[in-house]
Amino acid sequence: MATSNTRMARGLGFRRAVLLTVLFAAVAMADGCRRETAPPPANTLTVGVENDLTNLDPIKSQEPYSLRVIGQIFEGLVTLNARNELEPALAKSWTHNDNYDTWTFEIRPGVYFHEDELFGPDRTREVTAQDVVESLQRIVSKDSYPQFVLADAILGVQAYQEGTADSVAGLRVTGPRTVEIRLQQPEPAFLHRLTSPWFCVFPREAVALGPDVFGRTKAVGTGPFKLVSRLDNEVVLAKNERYWRGDAGGYARLVFRVIKNEQIRLSELRNGHVDLMVLPLPLVPVVLEEPESANGELPLNPEFAGRFAVRSFPTFNSHFIGMNCEKMDVHLRRAVSLAIDRRELLRAVVHGAGVVATGTVPIDLLGYVPPYNGDIFDPARAVEELAKSSFDPSGDEIEILVHEKDNTEKLGQLVQAQLAKIGVRVSLERLDYNTVVGRMIQGDTEAFALALEYVFSAPEPILNNIFHSAKIPVPNFWRYSSSEVDRGLDDLRRIGDRSEANARAQKIEEQIIEDAPAAFLYQLSNLVIFREGIDGVSINGHSIPLLWEATPGG
Repeated sequence: MATSNTRMARGLGFRRAVLLTVLFAAVAMADGCRRETAPPPANTLTVGVENDLTNLDPIKSQEPYSLRVIGQIFEGLVTLNARNELEPALAKSWTHNDNYDTWTFEIRPGVYFHEDELFGPDRTREVTAQDVVESLQRIVSKDSYPQFVLADAILGVQAYQEGTADSVAGLRVTGPRTVEIRLQQPEPAFLHRLTSPWFCVFPREAVALGPDVFGRTKAVGTGPFKLVSRLDNEVVLAKNERYWRGDAGGYARLVFRVIKNEQIRLSELRNGHVDLMVLPLPLVPVVLEEPESANGELPLNPEFAGRFAVRSFPTFNSHFIGMNCEKMDVHLRRAVSLAIDRRELLRAVVHGAGVVATGTVPIDLLGYVPPYNGDIFDPARAVEELAKSSFDPSGDEIEILVHEKDNTEKLGQLVQAQLAKIGVRVSLERLDYNTVVGRMIQGDTEAFALALEYVFSAPEPILNNIFHSAKIPVPNFWRYSSSEVDRGLDDLRRIGDRSEANARAQKIEEQIIEDAPAAFLYQLSNLVIFREGIDGVSINGHSIPLLWEATPGG
């Protein structure tokens, strides 16, 4: 999504008087209750984090918070830069055959794993082609959470997961520094499956330590920072002095501190114990003033002006009310989607810090244009669809799960009020984020408020992985199944021409929106607030902060 600061500035209209009073009082209370914390050491960047950092093993990570840390430690074959352009990482270069079903990567020489005693007297070793093959094989194993992203792409994954093969047939070392990846079928956008830090390279010596060690007390990669210590509520990293890119920014240490309460997290920023944090939506009116002119700036409230800066970064995300297609018929799902006024939600829930998006593919991703420009709000048609459904307004209700993230409780309350206008009664159940995700995966819910941050950087794998019936239940959480869409997705992944691929993707997404496995609502940019004097703050489309580019300026 390419939402500019200008567009966001225009959209930040706030009902500020009461809200500011309440939230400033909450921040002041947090200041009074804050435990005394020693100032961080010089040349240290402290990042406030919203959720526990339970595991730094990439194949165990199921949420975006740990991935922000993992992205500092590990690297894969390719990556995205701050402009969301694909860049080589551990792969120096690559080629493909004419059919796009065989890819050959040349591994960059002179890349070393982080120094650690597990390597013996030399304390490190150079990354090899064999490390790449073994890492990818572990990533697609049946015990890996992100295996679903590559399982339908690489040849031989199913046999390996079922135990009928000792290795993945499509992964092969073809030379001292070359790796060949053969796919099940042609896929011109294959590289865009690999840009997330999920798909990184790690040493076999570290993996051999077992799951109680690797990812918990040890995390050894090739990235710009190396692990010093990890607790669920704090991770400390140190600069990798042997980083292959050369000097990795200006900070010697990174500290990721988990502070779940957002007012306390902001208070810690104001008091100098946190240097940078993602600005939570409820606190946008506290930090930012309503702009007097749309000049592209994000003006700060006087309490923050001169001490802090806020920047907006387009990221790959979708916020929605997901619906279980096995528990809600298509007419009821359409009624729900058509009855939601997304513009009202954008104003009230995210304070205009985003754009209405009735589909799930990020706007402007590789030139993609969504099938609908703006809202599809249509109460009259919603009533018609409700009448065709099996839903009985006199006794039935829909339960929507909400949680502590992304302002979903307020979102749920507004959706509850909007659906009541067409005769649909909604009950909200507030659970913690991880419990909501667990019930969603199990299918133990009718509907849920959630946001997805995409690990893909092209429309084809996004649509294929969350809407193809073969992806039920992860990440096709809504258990959506359409033979027409399946055929379209199978054809889409073979198209090499970017313009044609985008046009086909648009038609497929239009059908998905009509079938309404979810009511897609809006797409946000990350708003990041940080202490003045920090230069080079940036976040790529995967919501990974590129902290190796940050420097303590001025």
